[in-house]
This record gives sequence, C-alpha cells and structure tokens, in this order.
Amino acid sequence: MPPCNFDYAHVFNAIGHTHSNDKGAHFDDYGVVESIVMTANITGYLGSGSVIRNKQGEYIMNYSEDHSNTLDFNNQTMYFAKSTDLWEWEMVPKNINYSYNDDADNNYENPGRLDCMAYLSTEKDDGSYYGYYTANPSDTAENGGGAGFAISLDESLTNWKALPTPGPRDPNFVGGEVGGIAKLADNEYLMVFSAGHLFTSSSPEGPFVAVDMNVNLMTPEGGANFPRIWGEPYTHKPGLVLLTHHWLSNPGVNAAVYAGLVKKLEKSEVDGVVRAVWYEANDSLKGEEQLNGGCDYVCMRKGVWIEGKGTDGVWIGLDGGGFKVRFDRENGVFQHGYSNSIDGDWTTDPTNTNRGDFIKELSDEDVSWRALVRVSFTNNTLVEFYLNDVVGSPFTITGVASGEFSGDINGGVYGLTLSVDN
Repeated sequence: MPPCNFDYAHVFNAIGHTHSNDKGAHFDDYGVVESIVMTANITGYLGSGSVIRNKQGEYIMNYSEDHSNTLDFNNQTMYFAKSTDLWEWEMVPKNINYSYNDDADNNYENPGRLDCMAYLSTEKDDGSYYGYYTANPSDTAENGGGAGFAISLDESLTNWKALPTPGPRDPNFVGGEVGGIAKLADNEYLMVFSAGHLFTSSSPEGPFVAVDMNVNLMTPEGGANFPRIWGEPYTHKPGLVLLTHHWLSNPGVNAAVYAGLVKKLEKSEVDGVVRAVWYEANDSLKGEEQLNGGCDYVCMRKGVWIEGKGTDGVWIGLDGGGFKVRFDRENGVFQHGYSNSIDGDWTTDPTNTNRGDFIKELSDEDVSWRALVRVSFTNNTLVEFYLNDVVGSPFTITGVASGEFSGDINGGVYGLTLSVDN
C-alpha cells in the first residue's frame, strides 16, 4: 500500500515508471517517464492507459491528454508511444477517430473522451487486438453509457479502426471510465466500467451486461478508486485476471492516494460468482510476528497483518473509539463500521458490502480471515479484510489506529514488508 502524492497545481501531468520483481507485491519507483511530455496547455492533464507488446517486439503504450483547458474530461485525445526497452519512449501518430460510419447518430461524440484503452486479443492469426476505451457513444445517451471499441489494423498496434460500442447499455450505469477487459474462460469476457462495476458477455464484441451477483465489484464507498482489471495480454497466463486500484486515504477532491494491493478475479466453482480475492504473490508482505499481539503507533505506520478464525472479524482500536469489520451471517454481507468494541453496537450505521453468501454452508471453524491495517500519511487508517480469501471492501477509517486489536485472533499479528514505509 505505497503512497503517491500529486502536485494539484498541475493535475496528473506525468506518467510514472515502476518495476516489480515479485509479481506485483513490491514495486521500485523509477520516477516519471521523461520522454513523454504534455502537448496541451499546462492546465490540461494526462490520462493513463496501458502497455502491450506487439509482434514486432515493440512495447506500445496508450495514454490521453485533456485539451479543454477546463479539466472537464470532455476533450481527451488518445496518443500512442513505442519503446524497445520500457525506458525511452517515442510518440507515434494517433490513428483512432470518433467515427466508424457516415451516420453521425451512430458514432462517438466529438470532441469527447478517448482514454484508458485496454487490450484483448482477437485470437486471429494476424495478431490483431481489440481495444476498449473510455468514450461517449452518441447513441447510448438514453440507454446507459457504453465503452469505446476499436480493432487494430496492423501489427504495430498503433493504427486502429473504431467499431460500434459493445455496451454496456444500462440506464443504471450511464457513462464512466473503462476499467479494463479480460477473458476469464471460453465464451466468458469481463469488463469493469463506470466506477468499479462488473459486466459480462459471451462475446468480445458484446453486448456487455451487468453480472447477476457482485456487480459492485470494487465500487468506491470504502475509498477504493479507479479499479482496473488485467487479463492474459498483461499476465501472460490464460484465465489469470488481476485487479488493481487506487485507494483514497482521505476524502475530498485533493485526496491523497495509495496503491491498493493487487488482487485476483476468480469465479467460484460453488456458486458461479466472480469476486476479487487474495492474490498469492502478496504472501511475501507478511513480516515477523508481533510477539505481544499488537503494536504501537510507529508500528502502525508500517502496517500489520492480522489473522483469525470465524466471522466475527476484527476490532481496530482508534484514538477515542474503534472500528470493526466482520461478516454478517444473517444477511450474508460484509460490514464495516465504527464501534467501541468487537461485540458492541455500531456507533454509526455500518457500510454493508454484498459479495454473495459464499460461506453459508460452512461452520465458523471452517472460516478464516486476514486483515491488513496501516496508518496512512494523512493520519487516517487503511484496512483490507478478507474472509476465506474474498475481500470485502478496502476501507479508509477516519482516525489513527492505536495498535490495539480484538477478535478471534488465533492466527497472530505480523508486521508488513513494504517497499515504501511512508
């Protein structure tokens, strides 16, 4: 959960470069990519995309720039850059437009948003890819949002032809950013769209529709932000889908941001629900056991890993109160909220997160949990709670954790090993 600070005088004005040697548990920060600079007025901003390798051995990055000078997200142009070493990048001509036919009512709004392209192989012999990106389809205003959609025209992956939107066309999810696309299994494709909601389709061309259960895959009520999923073009393993997200450590427009732990998307063999679950590469974050079962404020700045049994969860002591997270067996939901003790009443209404009742046939003896807790540099506390490896919601707690915990903590309390302490 390393932090990153933004200079809000020049919002999102650079692309950073990090590297991991252990599949995404720890990252080394190499600073900004200096060969990519903004072409727009300094009041604009850069939007992140993703990187893929083409058949020619070049790495291709897409990103966007806002050219509105008003920071209104309605005039973003998509750009491409290429590299042979992931260090030095060369801009290449943009070749994706807002039109896929001559009917103005069936194209993308111009000017509009072209941002955040995610890749999915067409599985054709020509090495072509589909691209899914944030856009404003002109024909979906009354029936929900919809992603931008395009296909590569050659092996370079820098020349693209726009295609009709694959959806989602759902009035409950109007507009929003594309958080990624992935093939989970044969004839099963996933899209994250509109602030962390999950959609599915049996075809890469759509239509994408909201999943029946856990549509709020990684929505922002607890502080998670801009979740993105990464399938085989990125993980290089069929069926392995990873999820990343920002984590706001304090509320408001100028919120400080941490990087949340990497998670997996996994479809349950029991009930068929797709959920975000523990990513085993994060096992390396577990440090030395805290022999006294707790720690002090300095320890909380580095973070702790807590393990236990049952559904009662964990209570986290705060200066002047406490916070607990548990699984409500009666209603089959995770609960996050403020309370003065592990068995006390809620002092404010808890936040309920419905991931489906995946443990209803299990006894408490067959249920284990882990919580990762850390005091952020804004003096609020970050907690992730997993029950049988399913994550509830990453949650930002108002206040500083004291290092006092209670619950069925028979698994112990351990330190965290992180690349960045503060």
